[in-house]
Amino acid sequence: KGYGQTRNPKKIYVANIPREATQKDLERVFEEAGSVSNIEFKGDFAFVEYEKPNCGEDALRRFDGYELHGKRLLVEPYCYRGGDLRYHYGSGGMTNNRYGSGGPSFNNQMNKGDHDHDNKGGDH
Repeated sequence: KGYGQTRNPKKIYVANIPREATQKDLERVFEEAGSVSNIEFKGDFAFVEYEKPNCGEDALRRFDGYELHGKRLLVEPYCYRGGDLRYHYGSGGMTNNRYGSGGPSFNNQMNKGDHDHDNKGGDH
């Protein structure tokens, strides 16, 4: 079995959360789209899960670009990646690419050791 992506229509990924925002702030905003069953608040990003799939889809439409404490939220569908190491949470953190998957950054975690200083061209 390969590394498939499984979408959960009840769950959304929220990024670009301002530092001063609290979990209560997120609950207040996202409950406008429906009954929230769970929020995994991770600081500058969160996962919000609704009780009904249509609520997650409504939240995507309503809150992508929503301004909270002066910052625009990035709201995208949640995709479970089944443990693919390329998407492992590491030093790279989360992407802020609105056209990307909205999940963890694509750092090549497969290479072991420090290979960050390989020749990649360009003189200084």
